[in-house]
Amino acid sequence: MTPKVTPLMERSFADATNCHGLKRARWRGLWRQAIQDLLIAIVQNLRKLIRHLSQSHPERAGHLSALLSLFLDRPSLLFAS
Repeated sequence: MTPKVTPLMERSFADATNCHGLKRARWRGLWRQAIQDLLIAIVQNLRKLIRHLSQSHPERAGHLSALLSLFLDRPSLLFAS
């Protein structure tokens, strides 16, 4: 009997492949590929979080979307000390 998790996982990998470039490596080296894979997973999880918040707490989802767009526009803010 096939577990019910399989279609969810297939959909997640298809999304990563079609929307986020999972099939192609941006940089050479295994550790750099691992970084790319983690970044793709982070983006997917953030999209799920925003979608969930927009259904349950729309005002919080707006704040989170604004914060994320700020970091996407200026990624150096993430690493500022």
